[in-house]
Amino acid sequence: MLRHNTLIVESVCPYCLERAPIKIQFQYGEVWDYVYYINDTIKWGSVNAGIPGRRLVVLDGAAEECYACGETLDYFIFTEYDVIKSVRQNDGEYQFFGAEGFQVLDE
Repeated sequence: MLRHNTLIVESVCPYCLERAPIKIQFQYGEVWDYVYYINDTIKWGSVNAGIPGRRLVVLDGAAEECYACGETLDYFIFTEYDVIKSVRQNDGEYQFFGAEGFQVLDE
């Protein structure tokens, strides 16, 4: 089974307009089923995906189903120096190719 980390954010489902915690799965940092919230620092260890210490990185995130309506969305997760700063619904601005679920934006 492929491991991932989870970011939990409070948001409104754009489909049913219910406010609830949304669980967004991503693969960055030590990929070991860690749970994060906005402003948490990503852990690094022995099973890593990504590049630690980068100024700005966008991650590919996939949300679990909305508890109310069952719809799912993809998200962008933004980090600065390994701190999770914000999320935004995936609008296609960034593309993730191959196995990497992140893009370094500070190069």
